[in-house]
Parts: sequence; C-alpha cells; structure tokens
Amino acid sequence: MHRIPVNHALFAALLLIAAAVPCAAQDPGLPPDAMKADMQADEILSFEVVPTRDRSAIEKDRSLARQIKSDAEERISALKVAEGESKARIEVKKALIDVTKAKLEAAKKAKLEADVKSLEGQKKREETEQKFLERLGEILKLNLERAEKSKEAAEQREKSLEMEAQLLDRRQAFTVIPAGDLVAAEKEKELRETERKVLEAVAKVADLEREVAGKEKEISEKKTSVLDLIKEYGQLP
Repeated sequence: MHRIPVNHALFAALLLIAAAVPCAAQDPGLPPDAMKADMQADEILSFEVVPTRDRSAIEKDRSLARQIKSDAEERISALKVAEGESKARIEVKKALIDVTKAKLEAAKKAKLEADVKSLEGQKKREETEQKFLERLGEILKLNLERAEKSKEAAEQREKSLEMEAQLLDRRQAFTVIPAGDLVAAEKEKELRETERKVLEAVAKVADLEREVAGKEKEISEKKTSVLDLIKEYGQLP
C-alpha cells in the first residue's frame, strides 16, 4: 500500500482554518403574547412587528458580529497564504512528472523493459499525487470563499443591528410625543420604515448565511472525493 506524501504542517493548518465561522444571534421574531384573538384597533396600529429588545442585548450581538468578522478576516489571510503554497507544490509535482516522463521515453527507446514497467508505475503514482494536491487546493479555495461569505454575512449582521438600535432610539423618542401631536403620524411612519429596513437587513443576512451553508456542502463533497482518491492511490501497484 502506498501513502501519499503530505506536508503535515500544511495539512494541520488546513484543518484548523477550515473550521466553520459561527453566526451572530439576532431574534426578529414575535413576542410570546403577540397572538391575541381579541386585539383592538389601537393594539394593531401600535403592534411591534420587530419587538423591542434591550440595548445591552443588541450591543452584545453587535460585539459578537464584529468578532466573527475579525475571525473571518484572519482565516482569509491564512487561507490565501496556504493557497499560494498549495499552487507552488502542484507546480513542483508537475515538474517531477515531466522528469519521470522523460526517463520513461528514454527507457522505451532503449528497450529496458524492467525500467519501463517501474517508471510507468512511478508515473501513475505521481499523477495521482498531483490530483491529490489539486483536490486539497480546491478545498482551500472553497474554504476561502466560505470565509469571505462569512465575513460578508457578519458585516451585514452589523448593519441590521445598527438599524435595530436606531429603531430602539426612535421608539424611545416617540414615547415622549403627546398623543395628539401633529408630528406623531410622521414619527409613526418613520418607525414603520425603520422596522421594514431591519427586516430587509435580516433577510440579507439569511441569504448570505445560506451561501455559507452551500459552501459547507461543496467542501464536504470535495473531501469525499479526496477519500476516493486516497483509496485509488492505495490500490496502485
């Protein structure tokens, strides 16, 4: 059985930086007592579609989003370095295969049957090793794309939380306006528009997080193909 030569430091780094980036929490749901069969008109008109959250909870989520963004940026930097190293190793392997091919052609011309058989086996092993390195490179690329999407999702999460903080400020300001004040209707309109912006921002986060999950699936499928390649390599003569 053959073992594919691997740079273990690089492989360990690959496993480390491939870790998933978690998502910041944000609850745009409805309060437990929202569903009432006997709601009055004033209750419907004042209904909070985006429930008011404590400012400390919003700030906690904003801090988490910033940390996730920072972690993603570190992964992006590390993955770009690893991707460059991976490409260099593939080029080295290609050069070694070219040398083996030249030796094989020379052995065929000299009719050295034993050398031809040995070099053909060596060529097959080296070509499989190249495929192995290329698959690892593809996994690195997918992890890089996932980290970039995770960063983008964290940035969008920050924006949604900023909008939620604005909503809280406007609600607090609205409570001090007299009921019959002429500006009350305009302020209510602003509140509803801010709620809408919060919900739109949260929806964008969900879209980006679905893209991150899609990358997770691609990475899993690519890793499965690496298992198949290792099995194939172990069966070579």
